[in-house]
Amino acid sequence: MKRKKLLLILNILILFALLPACGKDAGGSSSGNDVNQGKHTVVPEEIPKTVQKKFGTNLSVDATVEAPTILPTETGIIPAEIMDLKNKEKVITVFYPNQTLGKVHEEDFKYRDGQTGIRENYQSKNGDFLNWDGKSLSCGKTLIFDIQEAFTPGTSSQKVYPAKDLPFMTQKEAEKKARDFLSLLGVTAGKRVQAYALDYRTMQQEQIKHQKDTASEGLPANKRRPVRKWTQEDDCYVFQFQLELNGISVSDQQQFGDPKAQTQTQGPMILVYYGEQGIVNAQISNVYEASGEITGKTSPLSLDQALNILNSKFEDVIMNNPITVTDIEFSYVPILKAANQENYLLTPAWLFQLSQYSKDIKGNVQTRVIINALTGREVQ
Repeated sequence: MKRKKLLLILNILILFALLPACGKDAGGSSSGNDVNQGKHTVVPEEIPKTVQKKFGTNLSVDATVEAPTILPTETGIIPAEIMDLKNKEKVITVFYPNQTLGKVHEEDFKYRDGQTGIRENYQSKNGDFLNWDGKSLSCGKTLIFDIQEAFTPGTSSQKVYPAKDLPFMTQKEAEKKARDFLSLLGVTAGKRVQAYALDYRTMQQEQIKHQKDTASEGLPANKRRPVRKWTQEDDCYVFQFQLELNGISVSDQQQFGDPKAQTQTQGPMILVYYGEQGIVNAQISNVYEASGEITGKTSPLSLDQALNILNSKFEDVIMNNPITVTDIEFSYVPILKAANQENYLLTPAWLFQLSQYSKDIKGNVQTRVIINALTGREVQ
């Protein structure tokens, strides 16, 4: 009798051990069309900084990767709104301590949800400026107009202006000054930041190149700025800060959604130039903040899973030239909750920058594919 009871108990235990496997295929994913019905990443995944891989004849990967060092085991969608910037008057005082700004223009405007805002433009006698609308800020000293001809934030500029200490202040000290300025606005930048060190000699060389390029494109001399007489006092740092929520960056790429459907969104911009004379330029816009609790929590797609989904998009297509993935990013993408609203859903996604090269450079094509990291579906 005891032997029969023991066998019965063992059978029950075996049955319960098998139950969790029901409804799953051999790969461990749940049945159904959506990827998010099963767990994607059961253990923390370390994300490489670069990826080189080939998929058949249509797709290859030779990319740098912007992502957390460790992919989170669980994440979800964050309801969000664009925050209001703070302390306009204090910002003006900090930015222009020794001169007076005059308001040169003011106008009312409407956000897409119908709410009204005020756009204000200030300017000093020597041409320094500040533009403010409550949710965005653009301010600059006249030096910025020459810097913009010598520098553009991006991958190519990282080689021309690598991060280093400049004579007037260390990079670490300048970054703290830039973060203090952002704090005055109520903006908390993430830990991830791309820094550039703009020394005056290199800026002079790059501005001369720019002038030659514009001349060759036919821009008349009277429409071009004269090359600046650069001095060491013009040295400055540029800090391109990431906005982070729950340890994940909000993508600072632009042009998400569909403008025709009035669902277009933009990534955040948190860009600060800091030089010997203080803040040289700041461009702050689309700073998202959480407006509710995170929803739809699940483990995100691994990088390999996302690449396989991307490959399936192209593997059966007849192409004249193969596609190369040149940049990969894991971040939140701002998706408009509905047209004519200012409510957003920050959605974890894998972003792939694609290039299709041809023998004729005019035939080169660049595009972007975004894969929802929770569902595996392409984000339009």
